[in-house]
Amino acid sequence: CTTPFVYNHGILLPPTATDNSSVVAAILIFNAALAYQLYGAQQQDQSSSLPYLLQSKRLYELAFGGHRPSHYPNLLFQFVVVNNVAVINLSIGNEAISTNYFENLMSVLMVMVDQGCLSRLRHLQGFLRNLPPSKLQSAAAA
Repeated sequence: CTTPFVYNHGILLPPTATDNSSVVAAILIFNAALAYQLYGAQQQDQSSSLPYLLQSKRLYELAFGGHRPSHYPNLLFQFVVVNNVAVINLSIGNEAISTNYFENLMSVLMVMVDQGCLSRLRHLQGFLRNLPPSKLQSAAAA
């Protein structure tokens, strides 16, 4: 079993972001969620990691919920948050929920390919590791 891909890069605040408090909040919350997730993943057992992973999941959901596409229309940000929440769900045993998230990511990926957004896809190559091989094969056939 391969280790799921976690997008593990913090987001730097762009200089123009200070004009938009919702962007600043989403980025800061994302970075806190990522820190909790990475720390939780380093714990020796699930009982030690669970509180950190659950806190991370709550923070990602807060960052995503406060994220308004009209204010910060960044598909990559949304993709990263959903991926990392899916990985957390997988880690804590919520396999069905995790699979649902990964299938939704596959749908978004297909739309991006259809719309010719190939330049953005280079950032998403690691995410393909999280998708079930059967989904990748059926997507390739479509």
